[in-house]
Amino acid sequence: MAAHATESLEVAADICDGEGRFQLIQLAPLDVRLRFSCNGLSRWHGGVSFGTAEQFALQAGDRITGVDVVESGIEIRLDGPGDLEQREVRIRICDETGSVLASTESTHNPILIGNLLPGRILLQLDGVCNEQTWAGQWFDGAVSPAGATPIDLVAGERRRIDVVLAPGGLIAGVVLQAGGSAPASVHVAVCSDSGAPLCSWPSYSYDGEFLFNGLADGDYLLKVDLGGGGAWWYPGTYEIDHAAAIGIVDHGAVTGLSWTLPASTAGARR
Repeated sequence: MAAHATESLEVAADICDGEGRFQLIQLAPLDVRLRFSCNGLSRWHGGVSFGTAEQFALQAGDRITGVDVVESGIEIRLDGPGDLEQREVRIRICDETGSVLASTESTHNPILIGNLLPGRILLQLDGVCNEQTWAGQWFDGAVSPAGATPIDLVAGERRRIDVVLAPGGLIAGVVLQAGGSAPASVHVAVCSDSGAPLCSWPSYSYDGEFLFNGLADGDYLLKVDLGGGGAWWYPGTYEIDHAAAIGIVDHGAVTGLSWTLPASTAGARR
């Protein structure tokens, strides 16, 4: 629990006790707004942003009580392949259009998420960036927000969500130097069909071999980081418009890809 003078300036903070009680002490008169944070998710008291949150104009000697917060929550229970208790699962809480409201990660099963506002949400889960073997999904088993099952949250209640995970698709192959030998090291990234990396970090290979598991059905692009902002797209081009999409259908496997690096990276483009 924190008091903010501006969106980025925190002036007081406290950790709630076992019964959810907190106390914030402000040493000088100040206008503040309150922000609640739990498990990586934050929200403002009385609004959806700092600007719309309820403002408390504190003066010397003021004591404000009865600031009550009623939260909603979900308990996600996962069932399926892969390591569901050690490797991280990424969870996105979205509105009905698929826009992300909050995002967090967990290595637990079940996954408990609190500090949610009442209302209707969509739930997206994936683990491809943490070497999970199951396919990411929009609950319940959809590949896009349009097919997702909405979840209605009620104030003061934690709703249980049982998620059945299916084995994901796989893309594997090897990157070779122009002469046909394995590179000393190479950074390979799997991207969406628009070219956006699925993960915030590439996969490091020290013999040219790469493998991406746990992929949902859809089209993917592959790229090698050439350094200096340059990229080499599969099957062998500097231009993303000439890159070949690799399709995963029915959570199948695409293996045996062979991809040769350019003889020189001079003049490499994004």
